[in-house]
Amino acid sequence: MSMKRGRRAVSASLEPENERPAWQVFCAEDTLVQWHKLKNVESLVLRARERIGEDLFKTWSYHVVISWFYKVCDSFVTANYAGDIETFKPFWKDVKFDEELLLQELSGLAGELTLWESLRWHTLKNVANSKGVSLKDWNELAQHYLKDRGDYKFEKLTLEEQFQEVYAMIRVIERKNLPFRNYLLANLELFESVAYEDDDTGPLYALANVGVLVRKLVKQSPHEIHIPLKLKNCTVRLPHGPNGFELVHLDYSAEINRYLQSVKVDYELVTHNWEQFAQCVESNQIGEPSPNVDYEDLVNVYVEHQLYSRRLLQQRQKDHDMAELLTRRKRSSRLVAREEEVRRKDLESEWLDRLDSRDQFLRARSRLVNRNVKKIKDWLWSQLWSNFEKDLRITRGDPISKEEGSELTADDLKVLAQGTRYVDWICPVTETAAAVSTTGTDEHPLELPLHCCVTEEDVERGAAQEVDDQRWIFKCVGEPDLDSIWIGSPEEEQEHAALFAEKGGSLVCCESCLRWQHWECQSQRLLLLLASSQGRDSPVTARDFGIVQLGHASVQASRRSSRRAAMSNDQTTTNSADYNVEQHYLRPTDKRKPLGETGVFICAWCCYELEKQLRETFPAELSALRAKQRKNREERERRRLAAVNAASRTPVNGTFSAAATPAPLPTTESSATPTMFSAFNSSFATNPQQTPNNINSSTTNGAAQLSDSTASATPSGSTTPAIQRPNETGQTFQ
Repeated sequence: MSMKRGRRAVSASLEPENERPAWQVFCAEDTLVQWHKLKNVESLVLRARERIGEDLFKTWSYHVVISWFYKVCDSFVTANYAGDIETFKPFWKDVKFDEELLLQELSGLAGELTLWESLRWHTLKNVANSKGVSLKDWNELAQHYLKDRGDYKFEKLTLEEQFQEVYAMIRVIERKNLPFRNYLLANLELFESVAYEDDDTGPLYALANVGVLVRKLVKQSPHEIHIPLKLKNCTVRLPHGPNGFELVHLDYSAEINRYLQSVKVDYELVTHNWEQFAQCVESNQIGEPSPNVDYEDLVNVYVEHQLYSRRLLQQRQKDHDMAELLTRRKRSSRLVAREEEVRRKDLESEWLDRLDSRDQFLRARSRLVNRNVKKIKDWLWSQLWSNFEKDLRITRGDPISKEEGSELTADDLKVLAQGTRYVDWICPVTETAAAVSTTGTDEHPLELPLHCCVTEEDVERGAAQEVDDQRWIFKCVGEPDLDSIWIGSPEEEQEHAALFAEKGGSLVCCESCLRWQHWECQSQRLLLLLASSQGRDSPVTARDFGIVQLGHASVQASRRSSRRAAMSNDQTTTNSADYNVEQHYLRPTDKRKPLGETGVFICAWCCYELEKQLRETFPAELSALRAKQRKNREERERRRLAAVNAASRTPVNGTFSAAATPAPLPTTESSATPTMFSAFNSSFATNPQQTPNNINSSTTNGAAQLSDSTASATPSGSTTPAIQRPNETGQTFQ
């Protein structure tokens, strides 16, 4: 029968007290028992350090970076610091860090670099103040923030050079990242290293790394500087001058700067690992010269830290061995088939979820675009009527003459052809832009987020037939002579970088035609049109839409609100470092805000086409309105004559008068002239400036709306009865 080894047996296996290392004198027996239980993990630690080499551990930047990671991640240091502080949370609370785990990855023993990539991604995210960055943007951002950095890739550097660059990026975070500065102010004690003063050799600091002692060396200039301590002593009164004396202000700034530049602070590594620290402890025990350090306190902290690290390594080794055991063991075919079925269902469920997300996105975009297009068409229709009425009031023509075969009067035709306000387009474009407005109608970019696109992996497993075309189109109204430019890779974008940067590099996407354009090329009249269609008095600005800055979005200055919006966008960005390492081209649609969080931009070409359709429809609708008005006038005239005839047939003193003989009803030809004259006595033509009695005060733009039998045909904001405007299918709607 096998029995578990008890605590007494482990305690008995410890070395005799006279043979123990010097540092074990400061440790309790329980701690030493735990140390010997985890002795088998020590080989992993030593093998990783041997693979990496001693050169890395002798660099100052490596130890500073490791110490900084200990204080911002979920680690042994932050766990001890938290203690009873319930409100404390590490700066990177989702990253579990330990130096030994990192060394296992850097040495190649772990196989994967998940921790190292996660640390780099969080560093890059804080440097750029954006969650939308990925590791492939490291070189670009490092070249932007580190002025002396050359044009080389991070992966090509040695480990020493990589840690030097990470150290420089951390310094950028400490200077410019507001969340980190708040974290630092709230936890100053966490970032204060244990210091031991030594007047002879300088202060000694114990870092959070196990067994790392650093000495601070201050090299002062041999020259001395003498300056007044008070500002009033910097003013000297000389006996010479026009008034018998002269005041001279002495400036010591140049001398002070020279003196400060001559003072240099350097750091020397006294010990850079646990073995060297143990040697210092042993030297102190036998009386040899050693750093003036409180070894009892440091030894206990470092030993507890190593126990914590070894438990993590032991757990990782167990997980790795279990995974290998599961892959190597022989399993039954029924179990394999069941696992394959579960995996297939998971993939199918994931695919269906993506299809649902894709369908919801397309429906939401179509709904937003249709709603805004309808508002623009309604406002354009109202403006066309308003401009037509204003021109009609000042037209001096023959109000009763009509063209043969047409219901329109000469005034109507004159306004349609020459009206000052009516002929002026509400959303004008240049002749060149108007000529190419209909080109590219067969171009259909998708402009879908990454999580909605069909990838090559989906095609390989048979979920879809073909991969989605993720390219985007640049076709600007300010560059009408250029053909549409399709871009689907960083190389293609770089090829046209000069064109994009021509006018600031800010691009905006039309949600109707899905073409990207320069924001600076949008006319003021278009911005006023978009604002008026939404009921606003001031023009829209770039903040109202999803403007994208080409290059990298995080390099430009960002507002705190936009950073919050980017953090809350879980669909377009992901918190996983594994996802960000995936090599894919970051399109403008991946950098912009989600569609529901910004306004819908409709470009000048689309608005021009909408106005063009309405102008083509306007004469026919006006003719139909005039015909309806003519019929209404004839009907009123017929009723009036019938009422007169009925009144004339009333007997007077029991007899009928000869004058009571009913007159024949006028024919259409004979009644045309009086009908036209009577039209000018109606409420439509008495005084154009006079407001009719039946006005609905809720009409738009302060215009009147009729409420009689013809008011149903009146457009909002017009004093003329409304025309049923045909929609895109040729049917009419109000």
